[in-house]
Amino acid sequence: MGSVLLPHCYPIEKKKDTDPKGKIILHLTCLDGKTYRMNYSPSLTRGKILAKLEEFTGRDADMIRIIWAGKQQWRSMEETVDVFRKREFANPEGVFKVSDNGEKSTTMHVVFRYK
Repeated sequence: MGSVLLPHCYPIEKKKDTDPKGKIILHLTCLDGKTYRMNYSPSLTRGKILAKLEEFTGRDADMIRIIWAGKQQWRSMEETVDVFRKREFANPEGVFKVSDNGEKSTTMHVVFRYK
């Protein structure tokens, strides 16, 4: 089974028997309809996500907002996604979904503007 390549992204092989504690895919969905895939890490910050978006798009950007499962009250650019997730969600594991093929993922909606 092959992988689908998105612009500025890398292939991620899909496996039927993915370990739930294994790799988690983070989908960054932007207002222009583009979605970028990257590996989720509990140590990601808004600043690191912005840097990754700049890498994907090839342009400098200003972060305006990240909305994750309806929550958007980030305390700073340095707050990690793990701290945010545990503070904002009654069921912190509820933000992750597992697809039929075993891929664990989550989606963040990102609002930014180019400098």
